[in-house]
Amino acid sequence: MMSWKMFRPAYSFLIAKNQKILVCFDDQMSKAMTGNELRGVNYIQSIGSCSCVPKANIRYKVTTVDLMAGGVGCMAYVHHGSDFMCWNITDCPTEFDYVIEHHKCYKMQYTQQNWQVVKSLCNSISFSHAIVTDDFLENTISLDYVNFTYFDLTQCSLPHLTNSFGFFTSGIQEYVDGVRTFIWSPYPGIQKPVQIDETVWFEGEPNSPPDEGNAYCIQILLLIYTGWDDIPCSEFRCVLCELRAFKFYDNNITQHDTTQHSISRFKPKVLMPSEHLEQLTTKKFRPAFSYLIVRNHKLPACFDDQMLVTTKVKVRSLKECIAKCLVKNNNKLRGVNYVASNNSCSCFPIAKIRFSLISTTVAGGCRGFALQHALPGLVFSYNSVTATAVSSVCTENCPVTFDYILEYHKCYKMPDKILSWYDGRMLCNNISSSHPITVDDDVENEVSLQYVDFVTKNYQWCPGSDYSDWFAFYTSGIRTYMNGTRTPFLWFSYPGKYKTMQSSSVWHSGEPNSADIGLDYCVQSILYGYFGWDDQPCTAALCVLCEFDMTD
Repeated sequence: MMSWKMFRPAYSFLIAKNQKILVCFDDQMSKAMTGNELRGVNYIQSIGSCSCVPKANIRYKVTTVDLMAGGVGCMAYVHHGSDFMCWNITDCPTEFDYVIEHHKCYKMQYTQQNWQVVKSLCNSISFSHAIVTDDFLENTISLDYVNFTYFDLTQCSLPHLTNSFGFFTSGIQEYVDGVRTFIWSPYPGIQKPVQIDETVWFEGEPNSPPDEGNAYCIQILLLIYTGWDDIPCSEFRCVLCELRAFKFYDNNITQHDTTQHSISRFKPKVLMPSEHLEQLTTKKFRPAFSYLIVRNHKLPACFDDQMLVTTKVKVRSLKECIAKCLVKNNNKLRGVNYVASNNSCSCFPIAKIRFSLISTTVAGGCRGFALQHALPGLVFSYNSVTATAVSSVCTENCPVTFDYILEYHKCYKMPDKILSWYDGRMLCNNISSSHPITVDDDVENEVSLQYVDFVTKNYQWCPGSDYSDWFAFYTSGIRTYMNGTRTPFLWFSYPGKYKTMQSSSVWHSGEPNSADIGLDYCVQSILYGYFGWDDQPCTAALCVLCEFDMTD
């Protein structure tokens, strides 16, 4: 049974500039019976008039409400969510604006940054994304929204054009089989081609050099020049964030006969946005591997069932194992073990511990699966009657060129280069936007040393700067000078981004011991020859351990 609580008063942002106006749907629009596919209603209490407005890919016409009509005027109500058959309705969040004219949820962000930064900004706000423009109609609606809601042209002005206004979309240029192709990239790892009428481009666009090698992204120009334009992704622009509604349930719902007083039940089938739980199993949960069991080998592994954090559940399949473990651990799940021969399922929560992995149980049928990131926003319930899931957008996996260290949920890469600290940091920054390792605690120090030990070719591969029989690599640690004053040791992972280094017991005896003589000193982590941390001039050439940051 649908509830009136699902419907909200109807407002428009596209009638008066910088105003949110109470509206009704235009009764002159063509309408049809909705079959539960209802976008909203008009209701006039004084005469008992009701108009039904179905879901449709159109621009809804709305008219303003006469607030002085004394209760005899029209009142409209609209449903933001995507499916009446679900209990979990996703409304447009309060920090966003629901654009009733085209059932869209937008929020303009007036922070000007490069494309990658503003894309991440949107992802961090209610799991939204930089706008994906599906068709010419949405392009028009989004331009109207931005035009009606901005306060000051200078907020998003272009550096070379006065009285101009531009913002980034999620569009970016890639080359597919040597052919320039524009794609929508709303979230890390999620892409689809841009398919829209070419007339949305400004005259002469796109015009980026075909072989320049720079990344080009799609901005939308609102004033002076109106239309799409491809510009270097490194330029600074505002961004229009969009949040989309998702269907949460399978359309193929079966309902048992209620005439015999039986309970109405739904088929226990789970839907994520555009994917089934089976795809969650195969795409989000990856087979578990360890680099820290046998030197220079990546081995299939299972979690050690003897760990104190282990819980076990009764299941009939791998999918059910994952579903029940998600519920049991409030979605904070690092991974599972599953043995098909006896339907054994063990759950391992996200925890700030060093996970113990073993390879010996794999031969006996154990399969370990790990989730490299949490599922933010996922609401999961599972019982004999229902299995439901609310949409989730996942953070980035460890890139394929890096190694995921399941034992401590870290993502590392050891480049085959010997460089100064500054060049080493630049090298890492240019590889998937990683950075020289920032050591969070003594456990990570131990894990990182073991990783380097197990994946490098030999102990001469990364000699120390002073002694060839040392085995050492740079971290992001540095002691430098700011405004003529010597700083404490800092983790300086990117230019302009640093934090104070925590005290640690991993320094070698007598270290740090650099003198205050105006030179930068950087932290090398030494595995053999002089075990521990040591500070030395940053100009010395060493290996560097790159780290890619992941969220739990």
